[in-house]
Amino acid sequence: MKAVILAAGYAKRLPHHVRTTPKALLPIAGKPLVDLILEQILEVSEIAETFVVTNNLYFEAFKRWKENFRNDKVNIVSDGTSAHHERLGALGDLHFVLQQCNISGDLLVVAGDNFFEFKLTKLVQRFRRLGGPIIALANVGDRERLAGRFGVATFDAQTHRVTSFSEKPADPESGLASTLCYIFRSDELDELSVYMKENPQANETGSFLTHLIDKGVPVYGYLFSERWADIGDYDDYRALNQTELRRRLEQDENFKQSIDAVILFGDIVASATISEYSSEEDYDDFISEFQTLALSVIHENLAKHDLNEEDQQFCEYSVRGDETVLLLYTKRPERDINMALDVAIELKRKVFLSRFNRSRQGRSFFDVGIGIHYGRVVLKRHPSADGAHRRFNAEGYSINLTKRIEAYSRKGTFSKIMLSKRFAELVTRPMILSKREDVTLTGIYGAFPIHELQVCGNSGEPEYFPQIAREDIDYYVAALENSGYDIWLSLMVARHYFDEEDSPTAEKYYLATTQTFPAFAVGHRYLGRNFYRQNKFREARQALERACELEPLSSKAHNFLAVTLRRLQEHSLALEHHENATKFEPNSPYEYNAFAYTIAEARLHGGERERYDLRKAESYLARAESLFEDRRENYLYILEHTRGMIYMAEKTFPEAIKCFTKVVESIESQPEMMPMKREEKRLEALYHIGFAHYAVGNCSEALTNLLASLKSPEITAGERLPYYWFSEAREKLAELESTRAKESKVVSSEQS
Repeated sequence: MKAVILAAGYAKRLPHHVRTTPKALLPIAGKPLVDLILEQILEVSEIAETFVVTNNLYFEAFKRWKENFRNDKVNIVSDGTSAHHERLGALGDLHFVLQQCNISGDLLVVAGDNFFEFKLTKLVQRFRRLGGPIIALANVGDRERLAGRFGVATFDAQTHRVTSFSEKPADPESGLASTLCYIFRSDELDELSVYMKENPQANETGSFLTHLIDKGVPVYGYLFSERWADIGDYDDYRALNQTELRRRLEQDENFKQSIDAVILFGDIVASATISEYSSEEDYDDFISEFQTLALSVIHENLAKHDLNEEDQQFCEYSVRGDETVLLLYTKRPERDINMALDVAIELKRKVFLSRFNRSRQGRSFFDVGIGIHYGRVVLKRHPSADGAHRRFNAEGYSINLTKRIEAYSRKGTFSKIMLSKRFAELVTRPMILSKREDVTLTGIYGAFPIHELQVCGNSGEPEYFPQIAREDIDYYVAALENSGYDIWLSLMVARHYFDEEDSPTAEKYYLATTQTFPAFAVGHRYLGRNFYRQNKFREARQALERACELEPLSSKAHNFLAVTLRRLQEHSLALEHHENATKFEPNSPYEYNAFAYTIAEARLHGGERERYDLRKAESYLARAESLFEDRRENYLYILEHTRGMIYMAEKTFPEAIKCFTKVVESIESQPEMMPMKREEKRLEALYHIGFAHYAVGNCSEALTNLLASLKSPEITAGERLPYYWFSEAREKLAELESTRAKESKVVSSEQS
């Protein structure tokens, strides 16, 4: 008997920083996975030779590995491919090695990304007893877990025969997963050669098993209950590695293993100043409050990010004096990364709003500097104080490096949250960073790239977080005015007034921010939005054009600019920015809806049919509707408004009136909408209803709705510039009143 380990995949589902290593060589508790497979194979005395099939990309890595493994029975073979699109697939690689190495006789086949604890010796014994090809089957039970991921078999427990086999079915017939651990006789190997000649593109082993079953060849199953795992993606690998690490660390007091971890350091900025100018009692109170806040933030995030008891074995944190440290090396690194960001942002907010800072009544307050890194740490067991109980901890150079990154936060101007370049590259949430490529850190040799977090969001484009509660705004403003604090706080204050619809006050802070940091794109973007809200479209255009220059890939900046240009009747230029917005953010409904609206409005104002194609507008509106999904009812007023504009452009005015009427009804059922925004959208819909009635000659309804669209207490009080439709509404009203006056004269003349 011979054995083949299939290890020629390209690990496309693993992240880039791991993909340089083939899955079969990834360490499981310090030992490459292929070692664990070979240890089992070498226990089978009948197996005379083993062939590991890889590709050109990983061939040298396997050669280096074999130098350490040192076993003459193991051979490394490359299938000759060098890229994912050239791959032969599991079945193609099996056929290749049979031909290339002239393999015959009984053959054990194992996938190189398989971890299993059942004994191959027992599988071989069952194979000998049954006398036919055999598959190792794991009773996973959960069919949803199998769907689309594994080959699935049905099995007769009496005869041990596999009655059917499906390769990665969407709706599995059973909970039995094929582990890609097979034994074939020479007859099946001969049949494989015939099958591959007839099906040269076949690449899944499951297709060949199905072929054998369909031909009536008895294919048997070996059902095992021991642990089994398939390394499909990085989460699968991390979960397996963490479980095995924990077992080894608990069993072997001398075992140690390096592993990637997220490391966060937080430290009170200028804590020495606090102790110098505070009483001993006040300082103790301040430190005690900081420690309580830090622990509460960490505990809240452990719950928020669903770290179970096992996960928390791979999470370390401590708070001592004015410092806090958090290490995360659980089975889900993306979750660890997100949790570290959430802890950093929430800790800053809570320290800022601490009782001690509030007691300073707006005087310069005390902040927390934070450093976050993603790097290697060494896990090992350490003796406890009493020597009786031992547990494992992380230590190493990366922890010291993170502390140095945190120390650099004093030079920050945005959030004072400093990220190593490696950590920042792994974050999947939207962020805007201030990048410093050549930073010299105390005690660290050479230049080191550090990025300061400017903004960070959870979905879509980054937004400022956290938002300021109404009861806290006076405190934030006083601190900002008295300390000249950095841009992060300034924009938080501005955003608060923007959300509260106090646009003039928001403008003050946005302007101060962009003047202090003229290259900060987000500040210009929000300044432009704020100008737009005040109907200052020319100023909005200037600010948003600057935002697009500084942040050319921002869909939000391009979309806001396009909408502003629409208000300035520059529809052709607006379309260019709409195209950029939908290109840079293809899954945002707002961008598509705005695009459709601009096309419809341009046609309504006499734009060229070819340039402003209403079929495109309808398509973009449909796309927006589908992207809103279950939120559609909440945004009905937006969608119906755009649909109404398309009907207006098509001169289908009765349908347009129905749409705008729905807009008014939908707005009235949106109690969470800010009052001024609700009023603006309602008045705009009334204007369009009046316009549509005007177009069909219904003077009475036109007059009623146009007059209603001009009634705005904010405009009357002179707090804002007039809405864009005011001048046009007044013109139409003048025409209607003139027409009504003429009709009245005619009626009077006829009566006379």
